[in-house]
This record gives sequence, structure tokens and C-alpha cells, in this order.
Amino acid sequence: MFQIEKAPTGSTKCSWCGELIKKDSLRLRFAPPKGYNYYWHQECGIKYLEGLKILLKNGEKGRIGREEAEKARKDVETRVSGSTNI
Repeated sequence: MFQIEKAPTGSTKCSWCGELIKKDSLRLRFAPPKGYNYYWHQECGIKYLEGLKILLKNGEKGRIGREEAEKARKDVETRVSGSTNI
């Protein structure tokens, strides 16, 4: 389950960039049925979800971590920027 919420404290690290999420700022929380909750700054959460969307469209399966999501985003950005230089 994904949830958008205000950060209740300033002591939670962002799972994307590793920096602390400031108290009362918006954050994205992913709470799987079992295990550890993941938290992202609003901007980092958007990056992660963009990567997930790309991988989902490509039919990827399994656990998608930060590295896979970031690579998918950068690959699309490279293809788009490369095609506009023609």
C-alpha cells in the first residue's frame, strides 16, 4: 500500500536519496504486507514511481529497487534527448 502523508518527525531517512525527511513535509510511504516500510521525499517518490511505471509497461516482474527504477528513468531520458538532436 502506498500512502501520502506528512512526516511526523524529522528522523526518517529517504529510501531513494538517503537524506532525512523534514518534519511536516510530504512523504510517500510504502507499507508492504510484511516487512520494512519504505519512505521517500515527495520528489524522490515521484522519481521512483516514474521508474516503476516504465518497468511495468515493459513487463518487468519481481522486486524493483532504486537502481532498477533509476536506470529505467535514465534510459528513457537518454532515448528522448537523443531523438530530439536529429
